[in-house]
Amino acid sequence: MTPRGFPNIGHVRDALGVLVPAIKKGKLPPPATAPWEGHVGFPVNDAVIGVQHLARKIATAYELSVGTVIVTFVEGLKEAGRVELSGPGQRDFFVELRAEFKAQPRVITAILGHEIAHIFLHHHRVHLAPGLAEEILTDATAVLYGFGAVMADTFRVSETSEVIGDMIRTTRSERHMGYLTPDEMGYVLTRSGFGGIDHKLESFHARDALAVGRTRARRELTAPPLRRTSWWRRALYNLRRWWAEWRKHAPELEPLDFYRLQAGKVLFRCTVCCQGVRVPTRTTLTATCPRCETELPCDT
Repeated sequence: MTPRGFPNIGHVRDALGVLVPAIKKGKLPPPATAPWEGHVGFPVNDAVIGVQHLARKIATAYELSVGTVIVTFVEGLKEAGRVELSGPGQRDFFVELRAEFKAQPRVITAILGHEIAHIFLHHHRVHLAPGLAEEILTDATAVLYGFGAVMADTFRVSETSEVIGDMIRTTRSERHMGYLTPDEMGYVLTRSGFGGIDHKLESFHARDALAVGRTRARRELTAPPLRRTSWWRRALYNLRRWWAEWRKHAPELEPLDFYRLQAGKVLFRCTVCCQGVRVPTRTTLTATCPRCETELPCDT
């Protein structure tokens, strides 16, 4: 079964915390404003040539200046795709894709969007720790630059049934590509301004997962102590604040916390880059994020 939920939410926030300030400060080019659809019209009957042109178009979406681009389909490749990163200043790159996807342009685009994001981050020297954190950073980058819809659409569910005596046993299998869970993909899409792309998805189950992540992101973006919150969440916040004033201390923010109250302080996350912000309670103020300098109107 494909993992669901938000097990990597800490890495997701770390990724946004690296990407958003880099974009705001001009270290990275501006992100996409609409889902990327350059794969439309992909020549399935001439995929070997078509994929070279597609890779160049994707590199252009990242504003990468490239030289030689070679993409090959490889039988029996363990990964969906892999890229060879060139040395500093090199403009050539080589990507291998699993051969079974040769006739699936949306899947090819999702894979290339991720692999070329590796080149993009390498070129701009933007990194997190090697391993899962770096891969999630790469997925988040691909979402920001318009490839989230085709990436989300790789989430598919299939069911098979078999008769065993008087019973029918149904087996459900889920699969998706990338390192974000389907729910985390919905979260990143919403955080990146692509929350309303359901009509771009072919998979019903991808729409369902996107809705879960979108709900999580929207709740986070409208949680107290931000002023734009519902009355009932404000009432619950006030009750928790009163309780916190009787306690000597409270722990720091946990990954799934919307906010955390301590004696005389409230901790919450920046709505843009997810940086933790700490402000006094029982006041109205505009907090400034120390990382991306976003102004956050608060009623604490």
